[in-house]
Formats: sequence, C-alpha cells, structure tokens
Amino acid sequence: MSALNISFVCYLAFRYRNLLHLLEEHIYGNDREIIPHVLMYDYCVFVCEKIKTEGWVSSFLLTLEDNFELEGEDEISNLIAVSFLEGIPYSIEIDKFLSKKLGPKTVQHYNIVVEPYRNAGYREQSIT
Repeated sequence: MSALNISFVCYLAFRYRNLLHLLEEHIYGNDREIIPHVLMYDYCVFVCEKIKTEGWVSSFLLTLEDNFELEGEDEISNLIAVSFLEGIPYSIEIDKFLSKKLGPKTVQHYNIVVEPYRNAGYREQSIT
C-alpha cells in the first residue's frame, strides 16, 4: 500500500465531504488502517448511487480525470482504473451519464471496460 494512494483517497474525502463518512467507516472497520483500493471501490459504489441526485459528482469525476494517465505505471491512475472505473456496476443509465461526464482519458478506459456489456445488450435495473 502506497502513501501516495492513501493520500489521494484521503484528499478525495477532504475535497468531497460527502465521502467523509465512508473514510471514517473504513478506518474504524479496518483497525485504523486505510486500504486505498477497497476505499476507492466504496467511493465508486457511493458515487454510482448518487449520480442522479448529487451535483458534486460531476466535479468528483473531473478530479479523477485530472489525476488519471493512460500511459505508464502511475499508482494513482492504477487506483482510479482498477478500483473505480472497473468497479462501476453496469446499467444503461449509469453508462449514459458517465459517457457524458467522464473526461477524455477516464472515458477511454471506461469504454474499454464496458464495451463487452454494451455488445452483449446487457441490461441492468436503473438506479434510483
């Protein structure tokens, strides 16, 4: 676990206070240890639940974009790719929203992940 990844997930909770409760629950549930990939996935689930109702989600997605690189072995990019973009539960509604709101780098990675679902005509219940 890297200090850089730990710092980044804490920064996200500091910048987007709606995530702070997830950070607190994570710390207390893991013997006061931060496991960045687990916490980032928790953020992913929470953000996907709030897509329709929370204005801060668009800003949060832009923050991910600003910290994401498609090339190289960047730890933060790996954290975003593996534990956020690849963890997004597929639904048509989420897909339409994210296709518009993700930045060019993050949407490129997201499209690779969801393409098999789109091609298979996979349908999931819409989020509420």
